[in-house]
Amino acid sequence: MSADDKTRIVTENQSNSSFNEPGNEPGNEPGNEPGNESATDSVSPSDDATVLAAQTGQHHDMSVDQDKTVIAESSPVAPSTPASQEPPQQKKSLIKNRFELKKMLGSGGMGAVYQAVDLRKVEAKDRNPYVAVKLLNDDFKRHPDAFISLQRESRKSQNLAHPNIVTVYDFDRDSDMVFMTMEFMEGAPLDEIIRQCVGAGLDQEEAYGIFKDISEALAYAHSQGIIHSDFKPGNIFYTKNKIAKVFDFGIARAVSSTGISSGSGDDKTIFDAGSLSALTPTYASYEMLKGEEPSPSDDVYALACVTYELFAGRHPYDKTPADQAFEKKLKPARIKRLTKRQWKALEKALQLKGDQRTQTVDAFKTAFFSKSKLPYYLSGGALAASVIAGLVYQQTHLVDETQLRETLQEEMQEEMQVNIRANVELEMQQRISLENLNEALSEPLNDHWSDRVHTLIGEYMVLAPDDSESIVQARQKAMSVYLDAASAARASGRLEEAKRLLDEAGLWQNESDQLKQEASLLASAEEALIKRQQEQRLAAKVEAERLEEARKQEQIQIEKQRKARERRLASEAQQRKVNAAVVAVQDSLSCSARIDVKGDLSSKINALEKISKARYNKEQKGFINSLGNCIKTVARHSPASARRIKSDSVVLFPKSNQLASISIDMCAHLRPGSGSKGRRYFCQDYLTSGGKSPVLVVAKGTNKKLAVSRYEITVGDFNHYCKKTGQCSALSGDAGMPASNISIAQAKAYTQWLSQQSGYNYRIPTLNEWMSVSNAERNGADPDRNCFIKFGSLQKGADLVKATTGKPNDNGLINYVGNVREWAFDSGGQLMAMGGSRKDPLKRCLVTSQVNHSGQPDDVTGFRVVRSLN
Repeated sequence: MSADDKTRIVTENQSNSSFNEPGNEPGNEPGNEPGNESATDSVSPSDDATVLAAQTGQHHDMSVDQDKTVIAESSPVAPSTPASQEPPQQKKSLIKNRFELKKMLGSGGMGAVYQAVDLRKVEAKDRNPYVAVKLLNDDFKRHPDAFISLQRESRKSQNLAHPNIVTVYDFDRDSDMVFMTMEFMEGAPLDEIIRQCVGAGLDQEEAYGIFKDISEALAYAHSQGIIHSDFKPGNIFYTKNKIAKVFDFGIARAVSSTGISSGSGDDKTIFDAGSLSALTPTYASYEMLKGEEPSPSDDVYALACVTYELFAGRHPYDKTPADQAFEKKLKPARIKRLTKRQWKALEKALQLKGDQRTQTVDAFKTAFFSKSKLPYYLSGGALAASVIAGLVYQQTHLVDETQLRETLQEEMQEEMQVNIRANVELEMQQRISLENLNEALSEPLNDHWSDRVHTLIGEYMVLAPDDSESIVQARQKAMSVYLDAASAARASGRLEEAKRLLDEAGLWQNESDQLKQEASLLASAEEALIKRQQEQRLAAKVEAERLEEARKQEQIQIEKQRKARERRLASEAQQRKVNAAVVAVQDSLSCSARIDVKGDLSSKINALEKISKARYNKEQKGFINSLGNCIKTVARHSPASARRIKSDSVVLFPKSNQLASISIDMCAHLRPGSGSKGRRYFCQDYLTSGGKSPVLVVAKGTNKKLAVSRYEITVGDFNHYCKKTGQCSALSGDAGMPASNISIAQAKAYTQWLSQQSGYNYRIPTLNEWMSVSNAERNGADPDRNCFIKFGSLQKGADLVKATTGKPNDNGLINYVGNVREWAFDSGGQLMAMGGSRKDPLKRCLVTSQVNHSGQPDDVTGFRVVRSLN
């Protein structure tokens, strides 16, 4: 698989990769590693994550996970809350009044890396204003030498000016925030690329190129007196331009005078970054694991492990640390795709003991890429080999003719196998490229369809420049796709869109009968549209004249009625009394939340009905309309008052379907995100069988207005449903506790019952909805959340707490993290359990915590409900 298939361009979408620190690879979230649970902590660190442990000088126990970087501190560190994973806008988003943080790209042992915009570059109209900003995280700040460590990392990286080493720009501080800036790259980390080629390895030429880049980077660092000391695929970034770059020299140390270079000595005098004792067990040499002084040979071992993975798609010792591999006498399997000479060079660099291993990167690279010094001619075959062997023998009298012939034949066979393998690989790449092109052509049109097809055609043309027939067919297919879309748009009346799609079709093949036919049909459709528009304008003019005449006639009629009424009032005193009664009713109809329908209005309407039944019947519709409008107006700010007005109005006019059918949403008046302000910003729906729905708040953070239950659904809520329907058995325990030990089917049945009772569509939230409403945190995660922690006399998470316990987030949600996990469905319909539970360790009990769920009952999973607003 080519790296082009793995490299992804950085965008605002979370699915895209960019410059990632170790420990933030997709698929390695805490809790997803099977077979790594313990009694007190069921969530293991993510791949390449830095782990702090007390320094003992003895061999470390590497049983936690052989891919993790382990850092031993020189002094104890107090337990701390994990570094925040909040979006940058909830932290300080502008650093030094210059760097505007956009989003977090990854996190590692020292801190988190963000994509940022350099406002100075924006001011200078730089086309690429992006940089990467590395912030010291809260955990690492507690290390006494953390500030110095980051400064040394910046300084060393600045001194390592090499095209295959990530460029570091500056190191600075903003208040209590320490940071460094470096180049922003687009591509993917090497460990992610290797995972996509497990068991097979990368394309041969691509593997050669990456090996060459990273070996030159290490060789240059060694020449500057710097040993990386934590070299691994997670610290290598492969850019979209097919350049491999090494980064994270945060634990590298200046080589002592006994090494390859003494360096300046400045770092050794004031601070030695090696006091952090950081390493990754699966890539650390035998000597590093035994605590010996660093040597270039340590990086040679790590480089050899990475090289093996490039060509084989797996670790040479199956992730076993070097010391354990030595005790078990493990040997790496031969990689058949390498020549005998290349394999011997790699095998020597993979030696577990330093005295048997290649000592420098340059020596390893030279041995790997060196060519045979013996001349041979493939066309001559064995005869040429014999002649050459004879000549060499006559010149030196030292080479055995048979041995020389066998050596030459062996090398010829190896070279022929390499050439054959290269041809097979090319044919495979051509076939895969053509399959990818045909697959892309069959996909539905979208904003990126044309660019993707153009790219794939270009890639195939590079791989198969002579296959013009496939290219022509692909362009014809692309034209047909756009023609079909244009035809569908034309048939649906979307003529502008049809014209745009027709233009796109012409870009793929401008000479086509189909293209001309569709252009003709589109022109006819446009003419027909112009004709219809003219007819509509004429009809609208005639209708306006008719309405104007009707208005005049209405005015005449009103005038006649007014004069008739004046004549009647002049002769009938009783009529004046009726009018007064009507005015009294209208006065009482003045709309406010305190309108007295049951008392004042009712008595005045009854008085009018007694005075004149006919007048009452005549005015009744207007009264009903006024009350209906008032109910709707009051509902916008006080639905409870509107509900009272409606109830009294229905009693006053029992036959009015208009009043009875008015819907009052008890939550619609609330502003999204107001739920944290107090009880007046809560709402509940009335249920037809009596009682109310769970307490709701209106949440912000979603693309539509959404009401969500403030608390987890409680035992009391669920038992009320069981009692009313008889469809389930009541749960035991305190009514205020969150409901658990129920299935997802029972939870859905409860939401369906709420929907039937309230008239609104209650449901389990989607994953995006749950994350949006739960992630609105004022000052990070609630430190008092009910998650597992045991530190001295402090212990939490042993039991559930009431659903009303805890601090609200900005949306007013309580207990959204910890206590019980909460169900949500992802975009593919997979049931997830969100937010962690009382059994999850506090440092991994976060809003972002999520696991797949079977939907079966358990004691750590509950749910809350949501519904859309009118």
